[in-house]
Amino acid sequence: EQFFQHTVNDLFYTALTGFNHAKPQFTSGKALTIHSGLWGNGDFRNSEAVICLTQCLAAQQPGPFLLTA
Repeated sequence: EQFFQHTVNDLFYTALTGFNHAKPQFTSGKALTIHSGLWGNGDFRNSEAVICLTQCLAAQQPGPFLLTA
């Protein structure tokens, strides 16, 4: 199934926003576990591979970011 760039961008920035909100909770020396799940794999029929890769890429980004439209 083909994904539009704007759909992947939306997924990425949603994940990035969530991870940026979680990062302040991280304290040095302790692990931070995030259970993000497979967003939209039910009704929206998103690809598990696309969701997993998007979340992994977003989790690796430095932050926080200020996104403006």
